[in-house]
Amino acid sequence: MQASFPIRVPMTGGNTGHEAQTAIQEPIEIKLDETADIELEQEILLPDIFIYLNPSNGLFTIESEEPINPQQIEVYDIFGKRILPVINQNDNGLSLNLTSNAKGTYFIKIGTYSQKMVVE
Repeated sequence: MQASFPIRVPMTGGNTGHEAQTAIQEPIEIKLDETADIELEQEILLPDIFIYLNPSNGLFTIESEEPINPQQIEVYDIFGKRILPVINQNDNGLSLNLTSNAKGTYFIKIGTYSQKMVVE
């Protein structure tokens, strides 16, 4: 099975010349190709991870059955840019501080686990 989806991305900001007009006029095409079935030989079990105060004012608590290494935590904004939050370890797990970042939606990745967070 093959499918294609046209995507148009209007450019805003300082790009007002020929490049911006070309980007709007020429759609980007992404093709998805289903080539083979994937079989899992082993079930992968992830530990329960809880993120509290979601949405919040920028302060989050992360708890898990398994210890979380702060270096496993990655936070991204809605555009995919990696954010460097302040991370503190405490008795319950980790606290994540995004108060210095703009309000919006952020995505957190802990190892192979990911979750959406909203800062109001």
